[in-house]
Amino acid sequence: MLLPSEYAAQLRECDDPAERPAIENALASSARRLLLRVINAICGPSAAAEAEDGAQSIVLDVVGRIIAGTVPPRYGEEDSYLQRCGRNEGRKILSGSGRRYQHRRFGPPAPNDEATEDPFGQERPLDDLDLRIAALKEVFPQLHDRYREVIEAHHFRGLQLKTIAEQWHRDGQAETLEKAVYVVQKAHQNAIKRLRVLIQERMREPSA
Repeated sequence: MLLPSEYAAQLRECDDPAERPAIENALASSARRLLLRVINAICGPSAAAEAEDGAQSIVLDVVGRIIAGTVPPRYGEEDSYLQRCGRNEGRKILSGSGRRYQHRRFGPPAPNDEATEDPFGQERPLDDLDLRIAALKEVFPQLHDRYREVIEAHHFRGLQLKTIAEQWHRDGQAETLEKAVYVVQKAHQNAIKRLRVLIQERMREPSA
């Protein structure tokens, strides 16, 4: 399976009208797969249905314009253009977009095993960063629910603090948006401070 940009290039070079439908279908399928990878990376597996709907919506809206040559501004940038559309869609899903605030029912992303495994299957000693990451995973559930929500939304899911504040204001957790912004910023600061204390305490504990 080729990238969307490669199918778009084939379409530009195709002179046979009978061959174009197959290439267009392949372009749509490739774009859908790319969009799903991007959206799922942002939203997590619990938003699979929303990711599928979002990907299909973008395919219907954007792929036709790629076929017509109206987007992106320059040929060969179809992949990055679709990735940008996918990231925007993922953020819309997370921030509500008229639905339930999605990140509140998502757990933290699964740890990236590839980043921590030795590619040769050999054990290596844990360095300070490894120990801090391990401590973070252990102490994170100890945070207050509100602190944990802010950290998950802002650091794990990429939402801006203002976006979280807007949702809290809509939820009635603050009388005004200005107060909600202050509350979220304060919760974020306190969460970071609390995490630092918990991590330090955990790292001082003797290993089992």
